[in-house]
Amino acid sequence: MERVTIIDSFSSMREGNPLGGPLFAWADYRTFFETIAHASSCIFPSLAYDTHIVRPLNEITRVFDHLWTQLTLVGLTVKM
Repeated sequence: MERVTIIDSFSSMREGNPLGGPLFAWADYRTFFETIAHASSCIFPSLAYDTHIVRPLNEITRVFDHLWTQLTLVGLTVKM
């Protein structure tokens, strides 16, 4: 059985916090891997906290809806 540790953050990571990037990646890596597997025709260029979805609009909309739903399930929000 997998051990799960929850780290609550009520105000988000502060800018410049050296643990911000790794903790963010740790919190959402499964969600992104599932989404990438769900949309093999899309490209997901990312830098730090910003991720983009590149491909035809109808595919992007479907993948974005999937990603948004999955991120919400792990307690993250999407800022448009």
